[in-house]
Amino acid sequence: MNEPPSPKRLFSPQRFRLLGYSLVGAGFLWLCASAFSLWKCPASATSQFAGTIPRHETYTYSEVFATLPGLRQCIEQELPSVLLPAILMLSGALILARTPPTPR
Repeated sequence: MNEPPSPKRLFSPQRFRLLGYSLVGAGFLWLCASAFSLWKCPASATSQFAGTIPRHETYTYSEVFATLPGLRQCIEQELPSVLLPAILMLSGALILARTPPTPR
């Protein structure tokens, strides 16, 4: 009664195109979600880093310049990664490029 799907139907171009579009869409949505969270990254890193700086009335140029690498590291740790969504989008685009178009 229930026959297993044939390999030809299981790996049809329509399924591959759906997979490709799904991967591209998922990667794009992931990047959009990361972009919306991007605006708060420097602010939160700056407020976290501000607690580590000693309080003075005035600061010299060398004191400020010496603390900048630490602030840069804090900001870099808070930034979202774009590598995984980029890989998703690239793999989806490659699948779409290698799949023949659907006949009309």
